[in-house]
Amino acid sequence: MSQDSIQAIFIKQTETRNEGKSYTAYRIDIQAAVRHWHIWKRYSDFVRLHQQLTESFPGNCIPAQLPQKRIFPPTFSAPDRVEDRRQGLEDYLRTIQSCRDDRWRKTDIWVDFLALPITGEKKKEMFSFGSWLDEYDDLLSLSREIRSLISSRNAHQSQHEVSDALRCEVKAKKDLMSLSARLGNLESSLSDQRKDTIVEGEERRREDKLSSLKSERDVLVQLINVTRQDLTNKKPTLKKTKPAASSAALLGEDRSYGDIGFDNLKRTKTVPSSAPRQGRAFGNALKQLQETEATKGLDNKELLSYQTQVMKDQDLHVEQFSQLLSRQKEIGLAINYELENQIDVLESLDIQVDNTSTKLAFANKKLSKIK
Repeated sequence: MSQDSIQAIFIKQTETRNEGKSYTAYRIDIQAAVRHWHIWKRYSDFVRLHQQLTESFPGNCIPAQLPQKRIFPPTFSAPDRVEDRRQGLEDYLRTIQSCRDDRWRKTDIWVDFLALPITGEKKKEMFSFGSWLDEYDDLLSLSREIRSLISSRNAHQSQHEVSDALRCEVKAKKDLMSLSARLGNLESSLSDQRKDTIVEGEERRREDKLSSLKSERDVLVQLINVTRQDLTNKKPTLKKTKPAASSAALLGEDRSYGDIGFDNLKRTKTVPSSAPRQGRAFGNALKQLQETEATKGLDNKELLSYQTQVMKDQDLHVEQFSQLLSRQKEIGLAINYELENQIDVLESLDIQVDNTSTKLAFANKKLSKIK
């Protein structure tokens, strides 16, 4: 990706992390021409970036300055100081990005810091030792967001809200594509780190993280292709079992059936099929349920995760239905309250009409005497 394709850089979000010593992490959002992504950095990463850029061009001054470091009291303990530093770091990155002198933006240091995608034959490490874990945490959060979107889609489909369901599905598919692409970058970056600074134990830990994230991605691919109608409208079908060879053989084997009849006898005593079964067996062996398209490609662990997600979707649907009933109850109580007020007004009006009628009769009586 060309450095000029970056359109905007923002730092809008911060969070305090307690990994050993507490510190503040800053989320950097990068918007390019065709995609956008974000990374997490701490203040020390900015300091390292500034030092490396300064050492790369010792005879030139960087057009931006970092906000001052506070030793006591620490910055993360005061929200106003965190906000000041966030604004200062955002201005620092924007100044370098918009500067006419692009020598700093063309360095590998700048590319590594912003985790810019690498195109062409130039392939190198895209994430540092610490930013790799930040990217993994972001992808894990993204996978949870995709699950939430799928659950919302299923809930909208159950309520026949087609437009909302379609919107959730499109967003989930778009995020899933982004997850797959960024997961590939994360895996290639781990391969590059394996050659350099990463130790064997940390390498296995990160490989396990990648493997679990890939499994989660595969489950999401299965879930996103399953609609609520597939879950509710599909009726299980029974596989046919192979009957006995003949009625004579059955009658010859056991005479204790008496007058049950041949049809009942054939339904009562059957011989299991010798052909191997395909897939998993559900329920009674003589009444094996067929697997759906959603479960054929899943192993036992993924199937358990899928069924858990289905139950969560059903719980969400019940919860939404309960909220709908609560709203209907509130509306009913409001209508009842309004009706009581209207009845009071009508009763008061009726009393006033009676009083007016009495006064009018008395006035007519006096008027008749005057005449």
